[in-house]
Amino acid sequence: MNMIQRLCLSTPLLLASPALATDVVLPADGALLHRLHLQLRWESVEDVVSDYRLQIVEDDGSASPFVGGAPVMTHSVSSAEPRTVVETGLEFGKDYAWRVGGAAGSPAVRFQTPVRRFSTATLHPEVSLPQVSIPAGAGVPPEDGIVIWVQRRNMSSNCFILGAEPDGRLVLALPFIDLVHSDMRLMDNGRILSNYRVDETDGINTWICRGIAVRTLDGRRTWIGPQDHCGAPPPPNVKLGPHHEVFPMPADAPHGANFLELSFDNRTLDYVDNVHGGTVYDDLLWQGDQVRELDRHTLEVIQHWSTFDSISLDDHLPEFYPGADVGPGGDWNHCNAAIYDPLYNRVWVSARHQSRVVGIDWATGQGVIQVGDVNVAGFGPWPSGDPDFGDNFFSFQHAPEVLANGNMLVYNNGNFMEPVDLNNISRGRQTQGVEIAFDNPANPTSASIVRTFDLVGLNLSDAAYAPFVGDADRLPGGHTLAPDGPGSSIMEFDAQGNVIWFLDAGPAFVGQPNGVLVYRAEKVPALVIDTPGDADGDWDLDLADLAALQTAYTQPAPLAFPDTLVDHDADGDFDAADVDAFAYWLTGPGR
Repeated sequence: MNMIQRLCLSTPLLLASPALATDVVLPADGALLHRLHLQLRWESVEDVVSDYRLQIVEDDGSASPFVGGAPVMTHSVSSAEPRTVVETGLEFGKDYAWRVGGAAGSPAVRFQTPVRRFSTATLHPEVSLPQVSIPAGAGVPPEDGIVIWVQRRNMSSNCFILGAEPDGRLVLALPFIDLVHSDMRLMDNGRILSNYRVDETDGINTWICRGIAVRTLDGRRTWIGPQDHCGAPPPPNVKLGPHHEVFPMPADAPHGANFLELSFDNRTLDYVDNVHGGTVYDDLLWQGDQVRELDRHTLEVIQHWSTFDSISLDDHLPEFYPGADVGPGGDWNHCNAAIYDPLYNRVWVSARHQSRVVGIDWATGQGVIQVGDVNVAGFGPWPSGDPDFGDNFFSFQHAPEVLANGNMLVYNNGNFMEPVDLNNISRGRQTQGVEIAFDNPANPTSASIVRTFDLVGLNLSDAAYAPFVGDADRLPGGHTLAPDGPGSSIMEFDAQGNVIWFLDAGPAFVGQPNGVLVYRAEKVPALVIDTPGDADGDWDLDLADLAALQTAYTQPAPLAFPDTLVDHDADGDFDAADVDAFAYWLTGPGR
């Protein structure tokens, strides 16, 4: 029996009665929303005769907006539960009023809830409306779902998490002013997991504070990782904190549903560069990287791996490489991804400056597989000879993803793919998603490329080159989604590698003060995902929801609303499986 089960079965109910859950109304009266998909919930009426009638109108500001306001929608909710999800009819920058009517009791008596109001925010001027193109001859439509991405304008400290339907209609525009996000994903409980950075100053020094957090679709933070590096400047030339990626581990991982955090690892070492002339360096600062598994309740580090454990110091870019703090020391690895493979309890890390992906046995914390090498003069092959296989499969890559068939999908930025011209680094380049098959996924000794997904430009034909950022994601139906980050576009490929959908998010980032950078993108089945166990409607599992869980545990089946809100597996009763699910999603410490 786990801690949550013992708490549920033996702890007296000391909190406010969860019956208040029946009074939770969503959205809250007067709410300002940054999305057009939303869940509505109203007062429960006993013995409802399956005909809740929802009405939404544009709010004209009068006491009776349903008389003068322009109607948006009216539809029936055939359910014993007083809630529904609205995905059509709303627009940004408008005020709305809504109410619900129906029949209750026997004989049926008409009822009507009070008029309630909410507004949708006006789009920030840095957000442009996306435009979607379908290439001529596209044989299949894009997969259903909402594409979500993070973007910011060149020279701006603001950041936006955006979402669009397949036709390009913007349905999510969550602003973060002076707070920049990079990696972001919508978890299967409807909350956003991301890492972020923000400038801090003590009036003399300015530095970057980095962290990871879980937020609702409305931006409210429900969990935050450790931030012991923030609040004071780091030592000179040292970067601290998480960066690029935070990855949610599954509940069946050895230590449960924790988070993988990719963060900096700075070490000062003596070094003799026998690869480039034998120069001797005393007390040379190396900026490496580490992966830490964080217990999301205690914030303890459960497991740890560092690039210093597995990658040779001799494998560094030469000092003359443009645009990066490289050479001996400096930004040695520039790792940009860390993901977990539950099938083999393995963590994969992308080391961009080595054009290498490292597989780590997470039970031991030892690097056991190294994939990738480039054979370009001055940049490879690497002196250590460490990579096991995968020569010239990718370079300066991002975002490895382990597929259901055991293959790996890697975003190949292609910076060092032949031909290389440092005077015109974009000449001849092609960025692509690369699907790699291993001879034996459990213990691979060789690999081959089985498929590529070549990015294209705005004309849907020219090769696109993205020298930095990006990812490639396999979708449930077999398609692949990949952005051209500097080109400010997102495209979907069919199973054969053909572009079938193209989203233009704004002017290209490179060389334009107002250009848009898309860091990563993903497609999710729905924007508004129900959060089982969330009895008080705040999109978070906390002590108030624990009170509702305790009460529901004593109720006989079949459950009635609101106890159905804690029925995680929707099987009509509440049992140990629901308790385990609650423990899985219970939010960590309130920090």
